[in-house]
Amino acid sequence: MKPCAFSNQTLIDHSKGAVNKVEKIFNNQYFIVASKRLSKIYDIDWKQLKKLTIFLTAFHDIGKAAEYYQRQFDDECKPIGKTTTFIYHEIGGSVFLFKNNWNNEIIKFWSVLTIMNHLNAIRGIHTISEVNLRKEMLYLKKYGEVLINEFDRDMEGIIDGKLNVNDYEMRDFQLMVEWLKAFSMKKNIAKGYIFLLAPLIVGDNLDSNEQRSVDEGSKAKSRFIKSLEEMENES
Repeated sequence: MKPCAFSNQTLIDHSKGAVNKVEKIFNNQYFIVASKRLSKIYDIDWKQLKKLTIFLTAFHDIGKAAEYYQRQFDDECKPIGKTTTFIYHEIGGSVFLFKNNWNNEIIKFWSVLTIMNHLNAIRGIHTISEVNLRKEMLYLKKYGEVLINEFDRDMEGIIDGKLNVNDYEMRDFQLMVEWLKAFSMKKNIAKGYIFLLAPLIVGDNLDSNEQRSVDEGSKAKSRFIKSLEEMENES
């Protein structure tokens, strides 16, 4: 069953669940409007924008596939110890995107920011280099390939060549930080990623709601989740 996304939930199941929520709630009109808004920065066809959003939703938690996190679970995704953590998993996922080959640097920049900031606590570019990252948090190859094989999506026009996942080094993380800081200096470029981030947050939180009910922070999120569920029921 590994890799695991949470206690008793596989990463593949969570990814599929999040994608299903996004496809249910966000119709084509959302991507048509979003592509028009983004055209002032980068002209992307709405179908490509939708494809990119689904892709990012499918792989948003690939950072959880790192060996550092997966050793907390047995093969059935049962926790081995009393507590589990996925702290900084968004960093590994961001490095995964950064190290792949993209056809356009703006799309790459938006995508990396989307994965980095898909948690409720938004992480700024100015603070990312300050995280206390352990090298095993970047070792994604062993379990990350399971997700690659499951979501063998056509990314022609977005990803240049085949999607790859590897065991990354701290230097890869440092290079990503330097690249993000340099790219963020370009006027009005960064804000475009919000159109990718919004669907991902909705799909991620709706699918993981049942699993997070045992999380000590679930009460603080309950109003947010309830709003999302009302949105889903109206779609």
